[in-house]
Amino acid sequence: MVRYSVLRPNQSNLYDFTVIIILGLLSFGNLGGSSTPLRLIAVPIFIFALSYSFKKVNNRYLVELHFFLVFFLIYMFLSVIWSINYEQALKEIIYFFVHASILLSLVYFARKAAHPIKSICVGWALSVAITVPVAIIELLFDWHLPVSLHEADTMINYGEGQISQKIFASVTFGNWNGYVAFLCFSLPFLIGCAHLSRLRSTKFLSLILILFVGVIVIINASRGGVVAFLFVSLMGGGDYFRSNARGKLLASSIFMVVVLVGGWLSYDTLSLQLLSRLDSNTFVGDSHRESLFITGLELLVTSNFLGVGVGSLVAAYEKLGSDVLLPHNVFLELLVQYGVVLFAIFIYLLCRIYYLSRYSSDVVARFVVFSAILSLPVVGVVNSGYWLSPIIWCYLASIFVIAYYSRNYVSSSVSVIR
Repeated sequence: MVRYSVLRPNQSNLYDFTVIIILGLLSFGNLGGSSTPLRLIAVPIFIFALSYSFKKVNNRYLVELHFFLVFFLIYMFLSVIWSINYEQALKEIIYFFVHASILLSLVYFARKAAHPIKSICVGWALSVAITVPVAIIELLFDWHLPVSLHEADTMINYGEGQISQKIFASVTFGNWNGYVAFLCFSLPFLIGCAHLSRLRSTKFLSLILILFVGVIVIINASRGGVVAFLFVSLMGGGDYFRSNARGKLLASSIFMVVVLVGGWLSYDTLSLQLLSRLDSNTFVGDSHRESLFITGLELLVTSNFLGVGVGSLVAAYEKLGSDVLLPHNVFLELLVQYGVVLFAIFIYLLCRIYYLSRYSSDVVARFVVFSAILSLPVVGVVNSGYWLSPIIWCYLASIFVIAYYSRNYVSSSVSVIR
């Protein structure tokens, strides 16, 4: 199995740690409101990213990435002309500057990193690992951070007269769907981390972290999250068993024992949480999703396929009298707000990233990129407000880095995670 390049030194450098720290800050979620730690550090690195972008863009794939960002920015300014909420438009333009600088900084720091693929995977794993202890406390003791207290009194109907308080973990992400979306975005990189581990202890810890992700997703009762988790996990498991990794039988056996024992001990809670969501008629139900989709298309047609404009998504849904004011779909949010041209460019960029990953001899890189892109339509309907969150921008940067820089790697038995 491909582990890492023999063309690069084994020792990580400052740029590797910088990438890990940037992604690790995703764990702070919504803490700080608009001034989250990740957004705050984006301000000083913006100058670096901007100066670097003018001097180092000498590859067509980097040019295409920059074209997407530049066109996005130009279209945001242009759409202000027909925007119906100028205050929100200004906020979203500022957010774009901040998030684009994070994306570019990850790409350029990775260029100078000794192990960019490892750094990306470890960074996502670190961000998840930081949140898991908080999530466990929430699930066991029903203690929540102030950012999530507004959902602490949510009641849920389990059927047959069983009504009780909702058990959930949202950590720093404001609501349980936001946390589930974050966990599902991170899952391909967590599995990549497990693949790249040489020591059995490190590999086992990676698998336990993946198991915690699955348990939290099920307890939070997100149907899209459960589908995404099963899809990516099965892909990762199949890829792992086809590999020549050492100790895979022992690690897999221990992992399955933990899964079975944990499932048996918490069967009642897990089954009730998931079945209640499957039987519910909340706004994420099929009929309401169909309504959101139809309303979004109506807004798109009304705007002559130009989009309703930057900052106008909520206001546009309000004008149509919709009960839910966001599409709850990462693709529909982009399409309805910015029109078919920018949407098409985004789809083209995803296709180019996947096409680029096919040139890599690193099977881990190919798996991470393929599973991340293929699971996006499912993960992208779990929450809302995707394009106002740094998570989607870090996700784009991560799959681009893995696809782009893995081309320089060759097969080696040397592992990168000890």
